[in-house]
Amino acid sequence: MIVGGDREDPEDLRDYPGCVLVNVPRLKVHTQALFTNAIKNLGIGLYPMEVAHEDNPKSTHWKYSFPFKPNPTLKSEIPHSVWFAEVDDETGLPRRGQDGKFIVPKTAGLSGTMVDIVKAVQDQGVFSLHVVDAIETVNVRHEGFPESVKVPEGYVFASLDPVALDLLCARYLFKTVPMAEARMAQKEKNLPGDFMQKVPLPQADGQNIVTREGFDVPISRYHLFKYAEERGLGQQEYYVVGRDEVNKRPLASLEGHLGRIEGRKFAELITSTLYYCSAKVLWDLQTTILNYARANDRLTGSSYFKLFMDAFDEDGDGVIHYDEMGTKGFWHPFMRIMANSWHPRGTEPYGYLKAAFQTGSRSLQFSNAKWNSHGHDFVKELFLARACAVAFRMSQLEEENKDPFFSAMTWGKGKWPSIQLAHYALMGALIYGLEFPRKVNLISLYGQAFQYADKKGNGARYTGGIELKNILEAANVYIKAVSEGSAPLDFVLYLPPGLRKHERYSHT
Repeated sequence: MIVGGDREDPEDLRDYPGCVLVNVPRLKVHTQALFTNAIKNLGIGLYPMEVAHEDNPKSTHWKYSFPFKPNPTLKSEIPHSVWFAEVDDETGLPRRGQDGKFIVPKTAGLSGTMVDIVKAVQDQGVFSLHVVDAIETVNVRHEGFPESVKVPEGYVFASLDPVALDLLCARYLFKTVPMAEARMAQKEKNLPGDFMQKVPLPQADGQNIVTREGFDVPISRYHLFKYAEERGLGQQEYYVVGRDEVNKRPLASLEGHLGRIEGRKFAELITSTLYYCSAKVLWDLQTTILNYARANDRLTGSSYFKLFMDAFDEDGDGVIHYDEMGTKGFWHPFMRIMANSWHPRGTEPYGYLKAAFQTGSRSLQFSNAKWNSHGHDFVKELFLARACAVAFRMSQLEEENKDPFFSAMTWGKGKWPSIQLAHYALMGALIYGLEFPRKVNLISLYGQAFQYADKKGNGARYTGGIELKNILEAANVYIKAVSEGSAPLDFVLYLPPGLRKHERYSHT
């Protein structure tokens, strides 16, 4: 960003007559928005971390970020969802009013948060250029977790209009079906648009949940582009000009669809990747997950479909839009947990281990009212939705296994586990790692507690001064050593009921 002069100072403004803002987002899926691109990059990035409220400018009671200490870690104080729960500054937990109900004001949500500040910059006459790095787009998770996947798409898009640019990128990212096929499917299945993805479609078949092929239109559930246009941020209509340097052909668009000109014909450019965020599959792969819930309910007697719709379908239209994250307003207390937990990363020795442990354990704690003394379960439905992402991965495994919760059901090779098993697997993975129940992985609550105890009080005998490949096995080496008589390290990991043994339990 090249900053211009002070408008209140004519001489300074003469020397530095303006400002050029070059916005270079990386095209990625996102945990809360449909995706992150030009509007999201500025719409969150432009909020300063360390700005105090006007009544006490020297205070660390930051206006937009948390914790209220030097070096805050997360911009949790700006709305990331429509319902924005008030929280206690000491505990970070939701506050109740005199009537005993949670205080959850309604806001304009993440769309309003982002558009407000981008519009404020535009209204100052700042000239902005938006250049999207879509050379390697990021799928599944945007934060750099082990799940994150870089996809070599090979594009760079640029525009002066962030709305048009974001809409083009969204239409490319969330479209895997050619126009002719999409319009046929749209007509036959009464779908809300022709920018669509082919998605797995779980269905009950006998005692199993098998995978068929279906279609979904996630863009139709995302209202940012219309809202941003109404606020004057830009417009949704666009056309594409450019060049495909690999094939030496001009780029173009047809009714919003990206393509290139080959002779006298328009050839569509379509990704072969199914883009979604594993943290919010209920919103991204909604047709998939709701079909899965219906099939699971039919075979196991559960009521997950109703649970999801009751929690998130606020207007009762049968569709969960991206603005519908539930009236509990869980994102604010959830982000407070993350912000508080992340603070030790930069302030304490081995703080990265403490931060990871606190984030995971406190998130898990508030997914079940019986697992904390406050009776909170504000991330219950979110965790159940994330269990569906685990079930999706389990269905893709090349080996078939019995479902221990329902003896007639098998999973793998295209068959889905019960949601009850997937939820159990999610909890096990959080506590013991992705190789649960076979091994302990260091990226887990147990692994983090073990590493902290070993480094803090054991001279890092298990985790220090050895090659990375051996570090990954350090927890399993420790467990074996203790089973053979070695002294245990000074830590205790307390487990939620139901995960202490491989016992059957249901969570409906």
